[in-house]
Amino acid sequence: MTDFDVRSGLADIATEVQPADMYDRVLRRSQQIRRRRAGLAALGAAVAVLLIGGTTWQLLPQAAPAPPADPSPPAETSPPLPQTSGPPTPRTALGNATLTLPAWPGPREEIGLGDCPTGPITFVDDWYHDDARGMHLTMLREVTVDVGDATHHVGLFMCRGPGEGTASQVVAYRATADGYALVGAIVDNSVVTHEEAELAFLGLMSGGDGEVTVDVIAQLAIGTWPPEYSRLSQHRTYSWDGSQYVQSAGPTSFLTDRSAADLTLTTSELVFAPEVDGCRTGEMTITVTNNGSRAVSDIAVALLVRGSGEAATIDCPEVPATQGDDSSLVPVGTLNAGESRTIAVTMVVDMSMDPNDETRFGLPSSRVADLRVGDTRYGTTVPIVIRY
Repeated sequence: MTDFDVRSGLADIATEVQPADMYDRVLRRSQQIRRRRAGLAALGAAVAVLLIGGTTWQLLPQAAPAPPADPSPPAETSPPLPQTSGPPTPRTALGNATLTLPAWPGPREEIGLGDCPTGPITFVDDWYHDDARGMHLTMLREVTVDVGDATHHVGLFMCRGPGEGTASQVVAYRATADGYALVGAIVDNSVVTHEEAELAFLGLMSGGDGEVTVDVIAQLAIGTWPPEYSRLSQHRTYSWDGSQYVQSAGPTSFLTDRSAADLTLTTSELVFAPEVDGCRTGEMTITVTNNGSRAVSDIAVALLVRGSGEAATIDCPEVPATQGDDSSLVPVGTLNAGESRTIAVTMVVDMSMDPNDETRFGLPSSRVADLRVGDTRYGTTVPIVIRY
């Protein structure tokens, strides 16, 4: 997959991204996951790489990075990062313009993100390269927004380098006789530490007069191959108030409102049986308790337990419907005040050899359970002890 393929794929799917519906997605996983087609896996892997970056995945907000992983990607996916083989044909007005970008998040060495340039920056065919610093900027998407008698050009920009780390921001400009003048950032592009996750943006859509909708992604784990269920997405709408863009619709945080819920999560050991025909099956229980005075709905637990390989497609019999290739999402449902529920969970690990790159996927090397309420994180993350 080339640079152009990746960016074209991002642009094509950007307006189709929808917020995660945990229960519908859980019920649909069984057949989809075990027979995921190689083409879709390649594009999905590339999107994950571009959004989050990093050579390994680690749980936020750890300060120290995890050791580097083998950079070789699984054979059924494209390379984890595209190689620069030449810029694509520009698709946007801003893609061949000199722009001033607002400040980016500060350098993040633990994810390979340096000091992203701010401008004036001249984009050529949607690209800007600062080879001296190893930094690269990409114009991924542009929409136009009508604001009264004027038009704003809203761009989705990504910064990458000098390692594999990335940052993104959504910025509005207005056309002038000399080019494009900065209106301002629409979404705060800083790393929001109280969210306890990396934030990124994927997709733009202009709405009514003066409105733009942004797909905001929160990633609990960062890295080249982050577990599927470590990611949450929300649609947030921003409206022009005459002087700036302010949020007018959609969630404002990926963290659950603690005033409306008082939950606890415990887990048993995850015990794996011996290997049978290249597969090992593990059993465990999770217990969620509602300690509050009101019912809480749409509870789920994300089990971010992955093998020591990159991102193997599970191809074992009887894989649970709650399990994805590299993680599981277990629905708990609604708990009334004072109610506790214990759920038995099965996880299957593919121990077989990949015939293309001879990677042995192996037993889980990372293990954590994260409590969710709807499309938010409750903020409780507990370790999972694994026994073989």
